[in-house]
Amino acid sequence: MTTAEVYGYAAYLEQRRGDLDNILAALVLDGIAISRVVVDGPMQVTQSQPAHSFFGDLILPELVAAQFQRTDPDMAWKVEDGVFSDDPVIGDPTLGIPTLWLTRPEHHYWHSSAQTMDTIDRRLLQNNTVISAAYCLALSTIQPEHGRRIAEQIAAEGSGTLSHEAQCLACQLADNRQATAEAWLRARQRLEYLHRRNADRLDTLQRWPLLAHEQVQTAIASARQQLDDRTLSHARRLAANITCTRTRPGFPQDLARAPQEVRTQYDALQLAPLAYMDGERNLLQIVECLEAESGRTFSDSEVRAIVGQSEMLAEYGYLEAKYVHSLSQQDIERALRDVGVTNGDLLFVHSSLSALGHIEGGADTIINALLAVLGPEGTLVLPTFSRCVFFYDVELTGDSHIRPYHPDKSRVWTGRIPQVFLDRAGVVRSRHPTHSVGVIGPLSEECIKDHRETDSPASRRSPLGKLVDLGGKILMLGAPLGSLTFIHLIEDCLNLPFLKRAYGWIEREDGSIETVAIPKWLPGHRDWYTPPADERKLFRALRVAGWQTQRLDVGLGKLELIDAQQLFQIAIQVIGNDPTLLLCDDPHCLFCAKYQKILREEWQPPDNHQINQLQAKQHQSNRSQLGRNCLCHAC
Repeated sequence: MTTAEVYGYAAYLEQRRGDLDNILAALVLDGIAISRVVVDGPMQVTQSQPAHSFFGDLILPELVAAQFQRTDPDMAWKVEDGVFSDDPVIGDPTLGIPTLWLTRPEHHYWHSSAQTMDTIDRRLLQNNTVISAAYCLALSTIQPEHGRRIAEQIAAEGSGTLSHEAQCLACQLADNRQATAEAWLRARQRLEYLHRRNADRLDTLQRWPLLAHEQVQTAIASARQQLDDRTLSHARRLAANITCTRTRPGFPQDLARAPQEVRTQYDALQLAPLAYMDGERNLLQIVECLEAESGRTFSDSEVRAIVGQSEMLAEYGYLEAKYVHSLSQQDIERALRDVGVTNGDLLFVHSSLSALGHIEGGADTIINALLAVLGPEGTLVLPTFSRCVFFYDVELTGDSHIRPYHPDKSRVWTGRIPQVFLDRAGVVRSRHPTHSVGVIGPLSEECIKDHRETDSPASRRSPLGKLVDLGGKILMLGAPLGSLTFIHLIEDCLNLPFLKRAYGWIEREDGSIETVAIPKWLPGHRDWYTPPADERKLFRALRVAGWQTQRLDVGLGKLELIDAQQLFQIAIQVIGNDPTLLLCDDPHCLFCAKYQKILREEWQPPDNHQINQLQAKQHQSNRSQLGRNCLCHAC
């Protein structure tokens, strides 16, 4: 009987081959009404063949869920991967009709005398008939808006599945110390397979006759970009953007062309990529070669280190670098305006030069764009933090990079853009030994005049507090929310117990070294430091409480603009109610575990009156600030 079914069906298809050109999709309805009394198991929604996935894979499960929830919530059902078999044979690429399958699990009632009327579940038959008709109707009358939503759903589900699979595979391989290069290769192939399935679904959506609408095609292009981007981590996308060629023979051990401050000692990981740089392979392909060699997957920080080292070598002539995507000053200016930066703003900028991809002209281009958009009436503030603390609480910092602070000499650890900014004419650096800022513009003096050397880093008198008083904005320019120093202002205002006295060195003008005490310094770990910061409990709680930001994708990274007053108002309330949001829940993190306990058992939270006083102080400052930067609607 099986032979008759398979060959008979094949003969029928061969005879009607000309009619198949008019068929867009198919649905197999074999065994949809077998009684749950006779067959134990859920309904199965079998998707299209994985080798030729179809966007209908997302539509049918939604219809099944909606119908059973409404009329038969006790009926279990599940989604299965498609199969290459006789029933969905027209899904074969030689016929090319995407085919799904609505069925019951394996049983013995297939086209036999045992399949009598008492084996039929009438309610199941009715529901599955409705589902099948709805599926056909949905495909034959699909509207542009529905097509756009499906494209977004494919991108979201695809990237989510890839992320989950990647984490699972990485954990499995990390736990297996005997994992070979072949195992890593199989893991990567698994991710590529999943990516291909979702890309196929977008292809079928793009070719669907009813969805030639421009809105849908734009959504599909966006979804495809999102899917491609999220297949790779941000670090790997940066690596894929660069192709390097060696310009000098031998390893550049001396780095004589580079200034002293950017020179580093090479290790094997930094030297190995040079051997593959032939002008053909991009850095991601080189990373993958090295991973195959070593039998392990490089972390994102290792990939970023390779990217950063390569860009430095290219800057000083050891390599020639070509980029797939580059941003000009005009591109940056346009993005700044689009995200909400305006002429005359007071703007505090956390930045990452590499995060946006290649910038023509480097750090100077970013600074020029910021100053151009702010205009002569705007004020630009950048963190120029330095390391001078040698002791805090009851222990030495153990930081080998500490040096006495001098505003004209001390280098910064907050990135290349702030360091270059300090060399600009007219830029003034504040005198706080650990948390200085560089600033230029009409509000420069107002921003830094009250922040004394012996104040806490994020005191109410600091430039961070001035952002609240003067209606400033904070821009995350490629930098993650985990670098948002403004949160420490909230910790300071609430006088949280993990802020500790520290001692640092300052170099005076006559060359003498003086030790200063710095109250409420910022030691230890925080949960919101951990990437991706936007998914940490603090920022989730702030957004639930109404905190909003403006975001914009730019190049390979993003901009995020924050209203300092709004964040202050919401964060004081949210963190005041539950400061443990700041600390991680890892029992092995001794710092966070210690202060979680103190906060729960000993710390006295501010009452509503105290919180209202903090907020009222801010509001009163707003009303007295007459500058154009004030964003308070009451002024």
